[in-house]
Amino acid sequence: HFGGLTAAFDLAALLLLVGLILLSLLWRENFGIGARTVAETDTATDSSNSKVEAMSVEGTAFSPWDLLREALAAISKSPTLMALMAVVAGFEASMYAFVFNWTPALTEGASAAPDLGSVFSTLMLAYTSGALAF
Repeated sequence: HFGGLTAAFDLAALLLLVGLILLSLLWRENFGIGARTVAETDTATDSSNSKVEAMSVEGTAFSPWDLLREALAAISKSPTLMALMAVVAGFEASMYAFVFNWTPALTEGASAAPDLGSVFSTLMLAYTSGALAF
């Protein structure tokens, strides 16, 4: 089923696929320069194999798992990053819980159905304003 009340979601799915195709064809990954020159990096990324499985800097190959391990080690060594991640995760979790519970909380026992679109847009405006102020 296409169109009707779900037309916006159909269009969003179409735009997602268009974006995926464009990114797949046009995006050049930035693996960092390191000791290599920009010309060497451009040559390495423009080769016939567009997907680079391992990055090489100064003769050392790094797999994606090595890079992930290195990133996790850097994060675990920084208490500031750990605290920031905990605050962001808690904030996002509370927002998801709120989004799932706000409609039943407003409609339960109400004599007239509230304008949920206006309420939701006001809540999102407050959410964005708070994020910008922080």
